[in-house]
Amino acid sequence: MNKKLLITLGAVMAMLSFSALQAETLLGSTYFGLSAGATFFGDQGLKDNFGESYEIGFLASFNVAPNLDIAVNGIYGWSDGEVDAISEDFEIGVLDADFIYSFSPGQAVNPYLNATIGVTTLQYNINDIIELSAEETEISIGMGGGVEFETSESTLMRLGLEYITIDIQDIVDLYGSFGFWLNENSMLALQLDYDFESENFSSGLAYIYKP
Repeated sequence: MNKKLLITLGAVMAMLSFSALQAETLLGSTYFGLSAGATFFGDQGLKDNFGESYEIGFLASFNVAPNLDIAVNGIYGWSDGEVDAISEDFEIGVLDADFIYSFSPGQAVNPYLNATIGVTTLQYNINDIIELSAEETEISIGMGGGVEFETSESTLMRLGLEYITIDIQDIVDLYGSFGFWLNENSMLALQLDYDFESENFSSGLAYIYKP
């Protein structure tokens, strides 16, 4: 896979690592979510060419056993840039499934482990006199874990670390989420992420609905 394409994967895979805010009051139930955010590149070449990328996503999580949830995540990301008066852009689509085992569902402190598998498609385009494009589709796998804290009756926090590998690219994400219950069914969450390998930093907001 092209090195530039590999580096940009950190932008969206980072979003995936925290797109599913797994609050202790959510584990063990069915819920859905929408997210939007931006990634600021650590690689100087991408920073100069693109500045940042933008992502939108969805989540559907289902409880299948007392301590086990399966969450399906989808992310679409894009960015436009220019090099030597030549415009270029990329688009990324990701679909993955997370298998989350929580040790203390329903408790104020809930450690968890997760494993993930997914498919990523990335397209890079150069729009010159002759338009050029390259497209790659790869399988990703990962594992991680973390802990959730109920910080008050209406707020919670999640901290975690996740390792994802795709092709020859390794992604090591440190992420955190802070959620606020708007009512008994709806939550708004602030999400932050840092990838140690690419040095990408991501931030975003998510809305979560529990029927």
